[in-house]
Amino acid sequence: MNARAKSRRAEEVPPRGALREKIAEPSSRTWWAAAAAISLAAIALRVYDIGLKPLHHDEGVNAYFLRRLIEEGIFRYDPSNYHGPTLPYLSLLSASIFGLNTFALRLVPILFGLGTVVLALVLCWRLGRFGSLAAGALMALSAGAVFHSRYFIHEMMLVFFTLALVVSMLRFLERRDGLWLLPAGISAALIFATKETCIITFGVLLIASVILLIDRRIRPPARGDTTPTWAPAEKRRALWGGVTAVVLMVLVSVVFYSSFFSHAQGVKDSLETFAIWAKTGEQHHVHPWYQHLMWLWRAESAILLLAFGGSLAVLRRGADRFVLFCALWGWGTLAAYSLVPYKTPWLTLNALIPLTLVAGYAVEIINRRFGRPAASAVLAVALVTTLYQSIQINFIRYDDETIPYVYAPTGREFHELMDQVGRVGRRMGTGTQTGVTVVYPDYWPMPWYLRDYPKAGFWGQMVDTTEPVLIGSESQREELEARYGDRYIRIRSYKVRNGLDAVLYVRRDVFSSPLNPEE
Repeated sequence: MNARAKSRRAEEVPPRGALREKIAEPSSRTWWAAAAAISLAAIALRVYDIGLKPLHHDEGVNAYFLRRLIEEGIFRYDPSNYHGPTLPYLSLLSASIFGLNTFALRLVPILFGLGTVVLALVLCWRLGRFGSLAAGALMALSAGAVFHSRYFIHEMMLVFFTLALVVSMLRFLERRDGLWLLPAGISAALIFATKETCIITFGVLLIASVILLIDRRIRPPARGDTTPTWAPAEKRRALWGGVTAVVLMVLVSVVFYSSFFSHAQGVKDSLETFAIWAKTGEQHHVHPWYQHLMWLWRAESAILLLAFGGSLAVLRRGADRFVLFCALWGWGTLAAYSLVPYKTPWLTLNALIPLTLVAGYAVEIINRRFGRPAASAVLAVALVTTLYQSIQINFIRYDDETIPYVYAPTGREFHELMDQVGRVGRRMGTGTQTGVTVVYPDYWPMPWYLRDYPKAGFWGQMVDTTEPVLIGSESQREELEARYGDRYIRIRSYKVRNGLDAVLYVRRDVFSSPLNPEE
């Protein structure tokens, strides 16, 4: 091995300083077996009973865009109401393979959720083998990571692309190979094409990078964390890679926002969206500054505590500047979203992912200093706590608004309502040709569940109707009875969303008595 190869090899070894003497790394075989087990656990938690939770209002709207894209070949980016175009376009493949159903919808965030776990495991050369397994396991079981991997919205894609950008840039800096700038450029473009909150993501990453550069100048580098010397050939490859990455970033962004060159206005709108989002951030979903931290504490306490400990360790020792970057990224993102009045639970995911990497590093530090038994015990407690919280939020109390991540949910009785509509169609012999009038004001995600009913009309207000099925809101009860009571029989009400109970009515000439739910 020549001198340059030895130098490069040394630069790729994660710095461990004085803790090296007690390190107890898993063997390669053990690491691969554990990584496989973690991946299987991540898959199981994300795929199991994927239709259990009814689609959220936002999922229903996103599903409408996907359906329109499939059936009409049309998607038009609207900066005033909706997020970027990557979600519907990247969902086309799953829908073409599995059909237009709930599994196909949620498969997309599932895959990106699994991708974040894999990237965490891949970082073993920076977090240590034990640390990467700890980070991957915590991410696999995390209540928030699982919840949003089973949720057809943009957030899981956003955090995956962000982590992919960070990993690509890390490999570029370590290997000094301009080719790594190409996936970095594509990842940056996909972040931009996914959601307007990319402005916070890019801002935090930039600030964290600047602080890291300042830290490198102020503090002496830890062992193995030396500043590399770039050869002229490496500089040329980096320049070529940078230019190509910028071209790719622009091209990918334009392709998505222009709806594959069919809607030029979308490119202009992609820039105007930030002014619109700034107003939205001041007016809607306003919560106290500490709301994100409270959500994380209640749902991810083990990860949060480990991340705090790992952050203190890396600040005190300066042992690994990549982990310091992750800490700045995680806490910086949490601070940025805390300063914005607009707060929703899924935004916490942007801070949770880097903080989970820091939590894995904390376990690695325990492993190096106190040995495998101590690290395993700490990790076991953290995993059991995390798994319990994840099961509670994802499979038991998934429509309980008093717990974190469950935000304006569609209640579990919504499934019963949709099943009852199907029973009416079967009793009448009209099946999906049964006419349905929906005057319920907040009707999403009903259009998704009634997508095969061509005679379903979604009005959101009182209209004249003769259709056999009528769905209204309990809050409209007096008006419903006055307007339709002589022609329709009230079947029952269903707890659906935001305190608005849905009420099912059936035309009197169809049934002479209330429909038996068991029929």
